[in-house]
Amino acid sequence: DIAIVEALSVGPNWLIPTSSIGQTPAFVAGADEIVVELNRSVPESVREFHDVYRLGLPPDREPIPLTDPGGRIGDNRITFGPEKLTAVVETERRDQPYEFRDPTPEDRDIAANLGDFLETEVEHSLLFEDSLRIQFGVGSLGNALMSALGDADFGDRDLIYFGEVIQDGLLDLLDDGELDSASATSLALSRDGQDRLYEHADRYAEDIVLRPADVSNNPALIDRFGVV
Repeated sequence: DIAIVEALSVGPNWLIPTSSIGQTPAFVAGADEIVVELNRSVPESVREFHDVYRLGLPPDREPIPLTDPGGRIGDNRITFGPEKLTAVVETERRDQPYEFRDPTPEDRDIAANLGDFLETEVEHSLLFEDSLRIQFGVGSLGNALMSALGDADFGDRDLIYFGEVIQDGLLDLLDDGELDSASATSLALSRDGQDRLYEHADRYAEDIVLRPADVSNNPALIDRFGVV
């Protein structure tokens, strides 16, 4: 009956999420009452990451009109009926930072194998003639794999991330100019990663998009973009 939602800004019938969108639009739509935790620790410029697009209900749901993994088709706000807003509570507490372990020798071997595999694949598959679209699971191994892609040779192809979670390794690739864009539903960053992203949020907003989970994880989009 009640949705408790973190936001960086709130109005009488709208809110703007912080470092995650996830299933928040669905919770807000389904709840009778909404309590908003207004987090002052998140810079206002993070709003530029968000692309909130709501799917229609079956059986009349239209195809999602996203044709570019880094494109935008929605708004940065989640809207609701003003009668739902019950309370606003303020805080300045940051997200719990994600703790990444140092890569093990096995992690490095896996990363090297993946790099070799993808280097060969892009040369032989028409799927990757112009770009390579990838996704990783969350965690220390996924973070190590992201960082390792910076050493792989994909020619002049764009490297694009279309997944669920953005971790420190993707920030490294963006900083090095190795990644064209990164689309996900949430951030899972270390304390250093949070500091880096918030300090340069305006710059990262050019390449990072956060979406609702039913868009970021949509099988039709994953198939459309040929995500590995």
